Amino acid sequence: SMGPGASDCRIIRVQMELGEDGSVYKSILVTSQDKAPSVISRVLKKNNRDSAVASEYELVQLLPGERELTIPASANVFYAMDGASHDFLLRQRRRSSTAT
Repeated sequence: SMGPGASDCRIIRVQMELGEDGSVYKSILVTSQDKAPSVISRVLKKNNRDSAVASEYELVQLLPGERELTIPASANVFYAMDGASHDFLLRQRRRSSTAT
């Protein structure tokens, strides 16, 4: 079938790494068209953050056994994610060099 069907989208649960309210999960609909930056900006909007800073964040999937999978910025989240989990973390990217 060509058109988007029920199998072409998933609900994922994303929490922001925020400290005090870091355990708040937001449910986000991910379609088979969505790249990581668009998903990240939607999570930021849901948390009342400026989506313009989406490039400063990375989307990390939390997997069983304390493992995590970082979704590359260019990746299609729907296909990149592991079916074992629907829980994600939005984390600020680690700065390789500290800009002063």
